[in-house]
Amino acid sequence: MNPVLMVLEVGCEEIPSRYVDGLANELAERVTAECMSARIGIAPLTAGATARRFTVWGDVRDRQAERVAEVRGPRWETAYQDGRPTAALAGFLRRVHPRPEELTEATVDGKRYVVVRRQEPSLSAADVLPGAVERAFASLALPRGMRWGAGEARFVRPVRWVGLWLGDQILPVELAGVLSTGTTRGNRTDHPEAVAIGSAAEYLAVLEPLLGVMLDGQRRRREITQRGGELARALGGRMDTDPELLNEVANLVEWPVPFSGAFDPRFLSVPETVLVTAMKVHQRYFPVIAVKGDDPRQSSLLPYFIGVRNGQGEALDAVRHGNEKVLGARLADAEYFYRQDGKTPLADRRQRLGQVVFHARLGTYADKVERMQAIFRMTAPRWELGSQGERQVLRAMDLAKCDLLTHVVEEFPELEGVMGGIYAAQDGEPAEVAAAVRDQYLPRWQGDPIPTGRVGQVLGIIDRVDTLVMAWAHGMQPTGSEDPFGLRRVGLGIGRIWTESGIAPSLGLRELLEQAKAVAGLANLDVSSVAAAIVLRLKSAWNHSGEAGLLDALVAVDDRLGTLVGRATWLAERWSEADFSRYLTVAKRVGRVLGDRREAVCEGDYPLPEEDQLRDVTIHLAAAAGRGMDAWWAELPRVSEFVERFFDRVLVMDPDPAVRNRRLGLLAALRQELGRFWDPEQLPTADNSVGKW
Repeated sequence: MNPVLMVLEVGCEEIPSRYVDGLANELAERVTAECMSARIGIAPLTAGATARRFTVWGDVRDRQAERVAEVRGPRWETAYQDGRPTAALAGFLRRVHPRPEELTEATVDGKRYVVVRRQEPSLSAADVLPGAVERAFASLALPRGMRWGAGEARFVRPVRWVGLWLGDQILPVELAGVLSTGTTRGNRTDHPEAVAIGSAAEYLAVLEPLLGVMLDGQRRRREITQRGGELARALGGRMDTDPELLNEVANLVEWPVPFSGAFDPRFLSVPETVLVTAMKVHQRYFPVIAVKGDDPRQSSLLPYFIGVRNGQGEALDAVRHGNEKVLGARLADAEYFYRQDGKTPLADRRQRLGQVVFHARLGTYADKVERMQAIFRMTAPRWELGSQGERQVLRAMDLAKCDLLTHVVEEFPELEGVMGGIYAAQDGEPAEVAAAVRDQYLPRWQGDPIPTGRVGQVLGIIDRVDTLVMAWAHGMQPTGSEDPFGLRRVGLGIGRIWTESGIAPSLGLRELLEQAKAVAGLANLDVSSVAAAIVLRLKSAWNHSGEAGLLDALVAVDDRLGTLVGRATWLAERWSEADFSRYLTVAKRVGRVLGDRREAVCEGDYPLPEEDQLRDVTIHLAAAAGRGMDAWWAELPRVSEFVERFFDRVLVMDPDPAVRNRRLGLLAALRQELGRFWDPEQLPTADNSVGKW
């Protein structure tokens, strides 16, 4: 069996850039798996993709591997009785039609069976590959499928051509209702017409130099970065190579050709974030930045941009002029909207929030702001902000949603919050208030920073708490893989802001949720499920550190998120100590004896000295806990010693019910103190389950 080059290409209408890389890699994996299942040896496949095509290629064996198949029949004693074939054997032989030399016996798990062993035919790869490719394509997990035309086939975008080459052969295959041909197409600009390809090697040889298709996404990224960077340096700046934008643009083109353009410098009077958003989000341009010295914070926007054309084409100056004209019109709109917004103070828009619906079932933004302010007033002392800080939080809540009524946010929804912060600062609001309005939607995703100021942190937490409580009360919580309102991200924001800032160390999560419930008048809502959802999202964010295994145990006893990082760090530092292993042994032994019993008794007369001693150490442990975790921890070795002695010398489950209940009550009191700072039953058991913070 010899290796032969195989190429599979699936050509489509333009695919959303976020799907390109993942689907290409999955297609290569599925084709490999199907070939192996079909006994076609295959080398690791290379996957390449652009906005218009998925391609996988690599060497495969020209024939199936040989295999002896075994068909098991009835047990030997069932097949033969008194040395004669039975009806069971006759039925098996009729079903499999063996030749005499194929009939034999085999012992499986000590049992003797009649079996038929036969050599399976070794088919050529050309016979097997089409079916394997069709199964691989059909098994792709589509992020979002669509139908087109009169057929029932589904894919992310309509499939327009298919090619499957094996060496010099063009193999027949049908994917999404499209039959394979020996043709491909180049990029839309330079070579949109179909081109006949006679072999797999020819496909790889002509695709890039003759048809202008660069299959390697990393190469497209490098090309944009390198050539775009050269253009930006020639303009006296550097290209803002935003990774997210770079990935998007690289997957929108098949042959990237960067070019530079300019816009009127007068637009630089508009806030930079508006200009950058217009270029990046709306036009997919890379801004050009001037950096003063080595400090990137001293950078400023230059009146230039870097665009990327698909294909070499002609008349690049005309393309540049067209893009400059489009961007100029958009920036002129942004300038006009910004000037118009400046004529009305942000606070004057507050009274119109009643006209803006937050959600059909959750009321208007005016309703939401009123709930947020009521929640804060009920918990204000717990945030420890002082009278000035409390006034700033209420003011930030008044202004937080007002930029929804501005022209710039209507045109650029991505700038919600950011524009509010800019307008608040221009109106002379305190810097803490303007920063809180600006940062209210942070963090937007994992790895995004939290709000920097205390006012913004309180605003971010209470805003999200109100959203979750209202959503849960109206049956909008996530289910399975569905989360249409992004509530998992909302819960993660609460957890991250609260734990990373350490704000409100005396306020518990459930307590805050209960206050939000009371403000909204949601008497029937059980906030436990809301709290559990927040903790679950926080646990996913902590997985990188190793402390995720401790979170459930800590929160089960004390859900003050403002102290959670410190408590988790303290616990993780002691996890590997010998005393902690001894503590776990004692705590879990006490838990096994008690089961579900919770009635704790730690007073009265105890006739046995071991009972007396256990009562005393329990009382001392409780007193130590009142002085803090370190004092409590220092008391534990003594407790462990007395508990072990108690179990060695005292029969807890005494036949006398009064004695048994007395001893169980004493152990229950001890269990309460052993679980003062976390629930030992929920701690991870593996030694390596906890890392360092």
